[in-house]
Amino acid sequence: MSGASGRAARSGGDTQVGRRARLGLIALSAFVAVQQSVVLVSALRANPYTAAPVLDARHYWDWAGRIAGGELVAETPFHSAPLYPYLLGLLRALGGGLLAAGALNGLLFVGAVCLVAIAGRRLFGATVGLLGGALLALSSEPALETPQTLAGPLQVFLAAAILERCSALSAGPTQARVLAVAALSGLATLAWPAMLLAVPVFIAFTARCAGRRAALLHAVAAVAVIAPATLHNWLAAEELIPVSAHGGITFWHGNNPEARGTLHIVGVENDKDTYHLDALRQTRAARGPEAGWRATSEHFFARGLAWWRAEPLRALEVFGLKVWYTVSGRVYSDVHPLALERADGLVPAAWLAPVPVAWFAPLGLIAAALLALRRGRACVPLALVVCVPVAVCAVFWYTPRYRVPAAPGLTLAAVAVLHGAVGAAAPLRRRLAFVLLGAFGPLTGPLNRWVGFDPPGAIQRVHRERTAAAFGSLGRHREALALLQKALAAEPEDAALRRRVFTLMRALGDERGAVALLEAAPSAVAREAGYRLFLAWSLATSPEPAARDGERALALAQAALNEPAAQRDPVAHDVLAAALAELQRFPAALEALDRAASWSPAGDPLRSALAARREQYRRGLPWRDPAPTLTEPSEADR
Repeated sequence: MSGASGRAARSGGDTQVGRRARLGLIALSAFVAVQQSVVLVSALRANPYTAAPVLDARHYWDWAGRIAGGELVAETPFHSAPLYPYLLGLLRALGGGLLAAGALNGLLFVGAVCLVAIAGRRLFGATVGLLGGALLALSSEPALETPQTLAGPLQVFLAAAILERCSALSAGPTQARVLAVAALSGLATLAWPAMLLAVPVFIAFTARCAGRRAALLHAVAAVAVIAPATLHNWLAAEELIPVSAHGGITFWHGNNPEARGTLHIVGVENDKDTYHLDALRQTRAARGPEAGWRATSEHFFARGLAWWRAEPLRALEVFGLKVWYTVSGRVYSDVHPLALERADGLVPAAWLAPVPVAWFAPLGLIAAALLALRRGRACVPLALVVCVPVAVCAVFWYTPRYRVPAAPGLTLAAVAVLHGAVGAAAPLRRRLAFVLLGAFGPLTGPLNRWVGFDPPGAIQRVHRERTAAAFGSLGRHREALALLQKALAAEPEDAALRRRVFTLMRALGDERGAVALLEAAPSAVAREAGYRLFLAWSLATSPEPAARDGERALALAQAALNEPAAQRDPVAHDVLAAALAELQRFPAALEALDRAASWSPAGDPLRSALAARREQYRRGLPWRDPAPTLTEPSEADR
């Protein structure tokens, strides 16, 4: 074959390969766009958190509302990464609501998948690029949490954009590419403050790719992007805080005597909006009234490090727990436990993204490090976007929110090494090692269940109660009841939870079922004097005749009063009076009511209720306790 014909054949082959790659990217983009549309629509229908954000999601949404209202500079420095709330603030200022926020997050995820595919094609070939993008698209945590107002989709997008622009810079340095990488490293820092530590490495990467002048340009541009946050913090507190002032408190939350690898708040208020103020008060009490926000962060860092020094073996154990959570965690989450939401039917679109990050996290982590070592400069950004979030989880505390920015790098690295390992040219030993490592990720789930690690029961009750409250805030009370009943089935001896289910059943009009629920309590609960009084009151005062049983109410009240602690309890005598009145024994009921009044302290709200019941019993009428009224959502909530 002549040289000209050979070049023509190669050109035709390259064109054909490029056409297939473009078609593959278009198909992948279309799939993710459809996937995200279905995820958002199904979340609006099934998941209350989409319309009623909680915890950090609520914090970001409220913060965005203040920004949209003109509060560009707050009264304190940032205590969370600011980029996502300001992006939401712009959205809200333009009239966008929670639906628009979910759509924006979905678009960010579509972009992230495409950028991973492009970066992978440039670094490892078209096949690896498409497979890496596809694996990210099928990954549960980044794909299914886009309807919530959390920063994960933005962080995933920025990580993917860094990979794509760094791969372009490595392939052919231009000033535009240098500025893009610089801007992205700065934006990633504003969305994910731990990336500040990686900015010098990105500058060194630019120096290797494009020279010292380009590195200087990168440094200036990155500082310029980060500077608005620094300026905000100076205006708010007159302190030099590059991005946010919460690092020390976050470190303390994961490194304290009660630490167990996940968020465990000790010694400060458990409220996203006020914990930093409590931390400042404590710091000033310890260091003097002049202590500021930097000193507060330093103070709590020092407390965490002091615990390391005091209990090095325990600190090492907690570090190991964090690492294991990071590579294998499937259930725990401090905000949205996706595994539990899926089990409760809140994520009907879960089949569109069935791959837990833990399936490829161990392989991806090791692969990213090996690729950086073996491929050198080109894969350093890949290692950075994986190792920074993993290090945050290991040093601070584990949550899927801290792990999710690593997903683009983890997927691409895992696919790249597996694709290389199964190639015909790969040594058998290497192929076997990587295949086994790839299989290890899925096996960590059964292993965790076997040893009792990351159990769903540890957070299931809190999750279900929180979700029921979210349903209730939207007026979806029957769905709230269904979740609380699931929680009660799992913890039947929880008397407080049984009372809550009882109250909601009454509010929904099921008086007989509510009383039957109380009657069905396990003996350990039924023996408690307080519970017997609660059941007696219900049997004596229910407005539903079929749910009342005066004789049983009287027996329960008298049994409770046999205990010394209840004999001078005004509530116990009030319940006894209600049971006697239900049996038409009004003189005895009034005597019991008099005893309740005599033991009720001045100012007790019970006194006014006793007076109302006294009038009722004097008229020869028993007391009827009306069912509680359910609150309906306001127009704003709708």
